[in-house]
Amino acid sequence: MAAAETDAIVLRYSDYKEADRIITLFSPEQGKITAAVRGVKKTTSKLRFAAELLHYGHYIFNESKGRYTVVSCTTKESFYDVRFDVDRLWCATFMLNAAEKIIVEGQRDEALFLHLLKGLYEITYRQGGSVLGIAAAYLSGVLRAEGCAPELAACQECGGEEPAFFDIQSGGVLCRDCAQCTADRTFKMDGGLLDALRRLFTAPEVYRAAEGCSLRQNKAAFACLLAYTADRFECRFKSADYLLSLDR
Repeated sequence: MAAAETDAIVLRYSDYKEADRIITLFSPEQGKITAAVRGVKKTTSKLRFAAELLHYGHYIFNESKGRYTVVSCTTKESFYDVRFDVDRLWCATFMLNAAEKIIVEGQRDEALFLHLLKGLYEITYRQGGSVLGIAAAYLSGVLRAEGCAPELAACQECGGEEPAFFDIQSGGVLCRDCAQCTADRTFKMDGGLLDALRRLFTAPEVYRAAEGCSLRQNKAAFACLLAYTADRFECRFKSADYLLSLDR
């Protein structure tokens, strides 16, 4: 039986048998990891916090025939305080779910891991920040990390410098004339959406860029990037509908 260890964030868990849990972890070196945590629901278990959603720690496993069992864990951050604000908790859950949909088992993705970790610190401890702004900033960082940043400088069809729509399939902006045949998959660039998107994809600190946008801009940017991300990775994200209903 071999031993392995890594820093990781708990993305999801499911109860198993009477006292065990199966957890899905995100490791910067190994991508998605599924591991068992034995006896975690016993009050005397030293690993009960290691199997909680959002937990960030250093995990040590036993590995046998491709199956992992957690034998030790040192907590680095629990993000426990996010549970005191239901909207922020929904946003944190959305971040975890989006990461789980995108990462691949056994595939290194340090850039996305660090972006998720930064996002969890932001949504937990950043006072006064817009929840929708943090959600939009998170998605822009995800797209950057995965090499899917959209083309926002000019119409991607004709090069025109007056883009009026965003095409969620191709991931770029279109002028009014070029968008006529793609009406079923475009977002209209109203309410400062183009400005918000450009801020999110050009600023060196993406979470600070969102603070410079209005609530209306952040909400429009989140809706637009959510549709684009879902189309690009062919998936749907939990908590997204709840976040779209927010006005903060």
